[in-house]
Amino acid sequence: MTEKKTYLKPEIKKTNPDVDGLIKQAIQLRQENAAQSIELALAALAQSEKKGYRKGAAECHYNLGIAYFNQSNINSALDHLHKAIDYYSGLNMKKQMAESLNASGVVNKSKGSMDGSLDAHMKALKLFEEIDDKKGMASANNNLGVLYKVQGEFNKALQYFEKALEINNKAKETPGLITVLGNIANIHRQTGNETKAIEYNKKALEIAESIGDKKNLSLITNNIGLVYEKQGKFDDALKYFMKSVMLKESIGDTKGIASTYSNIGNLYRAKGDQKNAVKYQKIALDLIADSNAKPLEKDIYKEISQSYAKVGDYEEAYKNHLKFFQLHDELFSQEARNRLNELVTGYETEKSRREAEIFKLRNVELKKRNDKIQKQSKVIAEEKRKSDELLLNILPAEVAEELKKNAKVAPRKYKQVTVLFTDFKGFTEQAEKLSAEELVSELDMIFGAFDRILPKYNVEKIKTIGDSYMCAGGLPTPNKTNAADVVNAAFEMLEFLNKVKKERQKKRQSFFEVRIGIHTGPVVAGVVGTKKFAYDIWGDTVNTASRMESSGTAGKINISGSTYELVKKKFKCSHRGKVDAKGKGKVYMYFVEGKI
Repeated sequence: MTEKKTYLKPEIKKTNPDVDGLIKQAIQLRQENAAQSIELALAALAQSEKKGYRKGAAECHYNLGIAYFNQSNINSALDHLHKAIDYYSGLNMKKQMAESLNASGVVNKSKGSMDGSLDAHMKALKLFEEIDDKKGMASANNNLGVLYKVQGEFNKALQYFEKALEINNKAKETPGLITVLGNIANIHRQTGNETKAIEYNKKALEIAESIGDKKNLSLITNNIGLVYEKQGKFDDALKYFMKSVMLKESIGDTKGIASTYSNIGNLYRAKGDQKNAVKYQKIALDLIADSNAKPLEKDIYKEISQSYAKVGDYEEAYKNHLKFFQLHDELFSQEARNRLNELVTGYETEKSRREAEIFKLRNVELKKRNDKIQKQSKVIAEEKRKSDELLLNILPAEVAEELKKNAKVAPRKYKQVTVLFTDFKGFTEQAEKLSAEELVSELDMIFGAFDRILPKYNVEKIKTIGDSYMCAGGLPTPNKTNAADVVNAAFEMLEFLNKVKKERQKKRQSFFEVRIGIHTGPVVAGVVGTKKFAYDIWGDTVNTASRMESSGTAGKINISGSTYELVKKKFKCSHRGKVDAKGKGKVYMYFVEGKI
């Protein structure tokens, strides 16, 4: 039997009471007051470097990394965490080095650097295993599970979560157990196994109740409510949502209360009670009005927009959807705007300098400058031409002209538009067999073909959402033939994919099979966004078209009763009777079999 190696924590003899006191204060403040924590840590860092106190410098950099992350200053957070890793490595403080790596993995994930996150968490796990730190091993495994969960690799995520669960159970790490059980429950909820989701959430709930952990209790009860809502058990869901609200009120979690009230609004919308849906979503918005919780505010605006659309108040739906997009742009384009401001400032400075030079130049030099300006004008004209072409790729020509002329596009109601949705059967399973490059290439090939088909039938592409494709006929210029136009386009889409399928089958290669759903009804259309324009449509017609797709069959065109009445004289259709559609109850559906 091999004797197990024991890790001896290195003895750090050098200490500095004054600096250590500042560091301790900084650590205590980094959650509730990140700005003050940073100020104290920077003061402690300056003293540590002046006195050659390397352990203190390492702890300062680690604390600064966490505090800057709490301020959403990702680049500064990573910079200080990397410096902490270097210090701890030089001091042979493996536990602290592993903790810094683990933290940098979390920060990299929030930045969108999945490779950087994976590398950091793997290195942290290796170090924790080397020193047999059970709590650290469980934390690193849990973080790896979260990383794979975010990327949709649920099987890999579960492997890491279950490993973390096993370690936490053996080490009796109660807080870690609650976290991992909740993560496993969320995986089961996302993959449709509501029974398992409830089982794991209730295990976490029992542990949190045993130690009086109100924060985790508030999160778990909210998650149980989400699972019951997905099962259609609205009364049970509401009971747990309300319990979550009370718990969050007891700990002063205003943002959490707003989030749960938004969930209650979504529940009422699913029940068909749009009045209460709007009521609770408004309460959620009021709660966070002055809290700078813009990501949550953005999501609530999106939800309340859908609630207004359900009751047919398309004007309010559009207003709230516009607020959603404005916040989306503000949150995700801030860095780009900062760069733009820097460029503008630099341009103005350079412009002033050049004007001073031109003033001093002789006539010959002025002529050269004028020649250069002429060339630049040609470049600008060419860039304008390219931008106009780009705008036409994003917006319908009629809408693009209105935008250029008025700097905005007024929302417009349409009485009859036919909306088509496509989705691929077994996309997740098929996608796992392909590399990222192959997957993007495959979707580009298919959606590119769809883009070429639509203009033949006067159908407008609206957008793609992952592997789903959405288009509509009857806008921006209304017409009476849109139902037949869209069905004809759908048949050509199927013909294209069937051709690809036959070719792939001969070569024994994988292929995608598509479901197509179509519905006709009223919509509101308009342009959203201030930096990135998008032409979009709203209304219950869009939701119903989506349900036609999800209630259909691969290789078939599934249409609603309203579309059938408009195309029944042109196409052979088989009546499916009343079919269950999520959130719609039983509705009449038909498969389109061919032309008459």
